[in-house]
Amino acid sequence: MTGKAKAKQIVDLALSEDRKVLTEIESKEVLTAYGVPVPQQVFVPYPAGAALHSRPDAMIRAAEEVGFPLVLKIVSPQIVHKTEAGGVKVGIASSEELQAAYEEVLANARRVVPQAEIKGVVIQEMIPHGREVVIGARRDSVFGPVILFGLGGIWVELLQDTTLRAIPLSREEAWAMIHEIKGSRLLQGYRGEPPGDLESLTNLLLKVSRLVEDLEEIREMDLNPVLVRGPGLGCVAVDARIILETGRRRSGPESRPPVSGLRSLEALLNPQSIAVIGASKSPGSMGERLFNNLLKHGFRGKLYPVNPKETSLQGLPCYASVREVPEPVDLACLILPAPAIQGVLQECGEKGVTSAIIYASGYAEAGNSGEVLQKNLLETARKFGIRFCGPNAMGIVNTAAHTFANFSMAMEMDHIPPGEIAFITQSGALGGSLLSRLLEQGVGFSYFIASGNEADLETADYIEYLTQDPYTRTIALFLEGVQEGSKFQKAGRKALEAGKPVVVFKNGRTELGGMAVKSHTGVLAGNDRVYEAIFKKLGMIRVYQVLDLFDVALALTWQPLPRGRRVGIVSTSGGACSLMADACLEAGLEVPELSKEVVEKIQKIIPPFGSAQNPIDVTAQVLATPDLYKETLQAVLEDPHIEGIIVLLTTLQEPIASQLARGIVEVTQPRRIKPIIVVWTIARSLAQQGIDYLMSHRIPVYSVPEAGVKAMKALVTYQQYFK
Repeated sequence: MTGKAKAKQIVDLALSEDRKVLTEIESKEVLTAYGVPVPQQVFVPYPAGAALHSRPDAMIRAAEEVGFPLVLKIVSPQIVHKTEAGGVKVGIASSEELQAAYEEVLANARRVVPQAEIKGVVIQEMIPHGREVVIGARRDSVFGPVILFGLGGIWVELLQDTTLRAIPLSREEAWAMIHEIKGSRLLQGYRGEPPGDLESLTNLLLKVSRLVEDLEEIREMDLNPVLVRGPGLGCVAVDARIILETGRRRSGPESRPPVSGLRSLEALLNPQSIAVIGASKSPGSMGERLFNNLLKHGFRGKLYPVNPKETSLQGLPCYASVREVPEPVDLACLILPAPAIQGVLQECGEKGVTSAIIYASGYAEAGNSGEVLQKNLLETARKFGIRFCGPNAMGIVNTAAHTFANFSMAMEMDHIPPGEIAFITQSGALGGSLLSRLLEQGVGFSYFIASGNEADLETADYIEYLTQDPYTRTIALFLEGVQEGSKFQKAGRKALEAGKPVVVFKNGRTELGGMAVKSHTGVLAGNDRVYEAIFKKLGMIRVYQVLDLFDVALALTWQPLPRGRRVGIVSTSGGACSLMADACLEAGLEVPELSKEVVEKIQKIIPPFGSAQNPIDVTAQVLATPDLYKETLQAVLEDPHIEGIIVLLTTLQEPIASQLARGIVEVTQPRRIKPIIVVWTIARSLAQQGIDYLMSHRIPVYSVPEAGVKAMKALVTYQQYFK
């Protein structure tokens, strides 16, 4: 019998007896089946009605088999946390101590949990000293199984020094988990202590990952503590708890039909004909704003306003219903109140429309009655094969195709240039405001998708489409929740394989924030630490401040990836150099020494009162001799020890600002091998031409050091993922 079959047999037996918590004996048998080392142990049953002292012979035989010193543990389905219930005694050195310990743990169990069914006790080998860690796993309702690692024993609750990853776990991920907790130094050897057997610990994490992946009935697993012993001595799972669930737990809510290739989204995101159902000439109405946005930005396809109260709109014939439109319609924009949507969607289906945007609110985000309406909407759409964005959506924009089927006021800006960042947001209003800030800098975007409640098409579908879009280099997400974890992971993997970075801001990180998300979008926010693990698994760059979303996306879009984390800093201020160096080191970047040759070269360029060491201070002499900045930057770029450069400019205004900007571009543009980030702390209006010149040459400019450092760190992190 294979290890998997043996473990499955144990699990199936427990479920057949309607037990969802395995005993410690069963849990360790499951672990043993997968090659996880556990201490030698013997179970001594406790017959019903037996007196406290009725098992001495059996215990003595078990103790002789295991050997003193040993550990005694109570076994009861009702007592999960044995230590807290006084059900564990350690360091038992003799038969007399064993008898006393036996009576004590039984008495404690009866006192703390009077209704507990005592199955017996476990006599367990006492494992020599080792560092205590915890390995846990649980099956998340959205993403499926995840694995946890951290300092164990009492330190789990006290320090909460743990990290998570999604299962299945790779060897590289297991190794990274061990080294990224704060207590990793204890495992690597600290203050004369020998290091732990980290190779064995890595293998143990992989075995647990495989176990949980294989046995879908496992809901939770807790190995605490696991003792990590010295080099070559291995690791031992001293205590184990496994909680089961009946049947396979499918991630996410009701499964959606798969999006079959690009064509399913092509009609939505790149339509050749649009019917605006609810188009209006009433000033300020959403119907007027949506229709005007399509006209203003030059939609190149056929546009059909639909409104039974009008005969024409903006010089175009207006139709009483979508059925009267004389030609086929790719996309129907339903800008109507919620009560009218159901019937109009059916008319669209009868017309042969294949995609729709539903802007109305009052669906799942509004509570139970809205959820019923949303479910009916989905049933109608599926009946006719319609894929739709929404409800409660703000709509979509495809700048390359001049398709502005979105009523955001941000789309009323006179000039909206195309760009290479696609933005998917589950909050239309906030998403539009963020996008307007990007546009204000003169930076365009490829797509703006405000997806609403995602009753049908969801974020994962849009990501998958964009991975194959020639106009999109980077995808930015404002994410409130994921409905189908497997689909999201599949889309994320495709983006990583395509080399298209995904930058994500996850809303609803706290318990209170998660409640707000549900009321806003109808999507339950999952455990934030699980989301963090998934983002790492998929190589997504997570930001924690909403304004960092486009700052980071811009760097990933415009700049090459560095080979490593070694940064050169060039500034005009000693104080700024110190500030930037601190920010880099705090972010995990390195500020290495420059090569001797480069230092000597810089010393010949800058004044003697400057600093030729990294970080480099060229001083205010740049005001008199702007070219010395360009020459210094050139020298730093040539240093093999430097893999990325952050330029920090302070109070340098026009016309010097433009001179410096041209110099930076001249040095960096011929061979864009190393990324360059510019931080310019002066008021933007005082150096506007210089800043615009840099941005027009794909060099991102940030107003504060922290933003520039986050951008460089994102480049480093994505390079590690992509590698």
